[in-house]
Amino acid sequence: MEWDDLPADIQSLILKQIASLSETTWHREGEPGGLFLVEDDESELVLRRGESDERRRERDAYRDIQNCLLVSSKSYIYHFKLWLTYISERWSNLMGNLLAVYGPVEVVIAKGSETHATAAVKCWLAKGATNGPLGWYIGRQDLLALSIQRVFVGCMKLLLDQIPPHERRKYWNGHPRHEACYPHIAAANGQTAILQMLQRYEMDIDQPDWQGRTPLAVAVRQNKTQIADYLISVGANKDFTLIKRTDMVSCYDNGVYELCPIEWAAHHGTLPMVKILAKHGLVGPQPSQNRPAKPLFWALTRPDLADVSDIAGFILDHGDQSEIENHGPMHLLNALKHSAPFDLVQHLILRGAAVNPPKQWPGMVPLDAAIQWASEETIRLLVDHGARCTLDAVNAAMERNLGNLLDVLLSRCDTPDMT
Repeated sequence: MEWDDLPADIQSLILKQIASLSETTWHREGEPGGLFLVEDDESELVLRRGESDERRRERDAYRDIQNCLLVSSKSYIYHFKLWLTYISERWSNLMGNLLAVYGPVEVVIAKGSETHATAAVKCWLAKGATNGPLGWYIGRQDLLALSIQRVFVGCMKLLLDQIPPHERRKYWNGHPRHEACYPHIAAANGQTAILQMLQRYEMDIDQPDWQGRTPLAVAVRQNKTQIADYLISVGANKDFTLIKRTDMVSCYDNGVYELCPIEWAAHHGTLPMVKILAKHGLVGPQPSQNRPAKPLFWALTRPDLADVSDIAGFILDHGDQSEIENHGPMHLLNALKHSAPFDLVQHLILRGAAVNPPKQWPGMVPLDAAIQWASEETIRLLVDHGARCTLDAVNAAMERNLGNLLDVLLSRCDTPDMT
């Protein structure tokens, strides 16, 4: 049994009990708001603690609640109140486990409805009204970040209004671990309206977080096409790169690549994201990059190329033609190695990809790759366009029982000095 399994009225009782507590000085410091962007499960804060003794005791407490509810279906509220007040030691464990990491207000925002959360924030602000604006934090607990994540507009307004406009920038910049996370969380969750609201409160949509990511970079990385379209439309900085780490380590690099937006979208994104970037002219390298963009290369090296070949097809039709003209054999080879369908291979050839590499080409050639991994239809397509192969490929054809192609393949078999 977990939190979401509890009846709504029981949740309300627990949240009311938690909200009535004072902030303690012994709870561990909360998570910086920006870390909401990197958590595997952002919907259940308790799960961040892992399978510890505290987590097991917490599950026991939930089971106690369940057992209490089974005592009487008609009077379980009464029994629960008695149990909550006088009986269960495990209730203390549950409260302690939650509040050791998260303060009462944050727990209510994380677990409750917007009504619960707004009431808790109002109560917290009222307690500190005599001491001036409380801002957005309890220690390092970021109430605003959590409110944005849960799309609690009422809580957001209450918190944002604590800081006067002329002091907001100073207050924001005084917390370097938090200062840039708010637009990023809205971007990561695809919340255009929340992003617009933050802009009205003078949040900078171009300020990078501590990892150097802007909200637009987050939107591209997480395939939030509407957010990307909006941010570019309102003038967000488009000159950024995203780090790609691969196993393709060579003598020229260590497997770490800085990809421009169109390259990232081509390799990790969706066709709608690629189209949005193309619509705004982001089909080439960024001004800060001293190299040409290679979106077709990254599209053709996707592990799931067979399922998203339309991305490569779009780039072929709208990208830089010189990329296919200068590196045609390499693109064909990458496509065939990654299970490109027949239509995409045909598209590459029709757009000008040469089926044979230049002389002294090291290693496998496109027809070799087709013989190993592609369909017979694709092999014949390459043969019909004059592709040549190596003797190793002929042996591979025999292993695949492609005996009906052996004669034509032998006629295409050449020495390494191919033309």
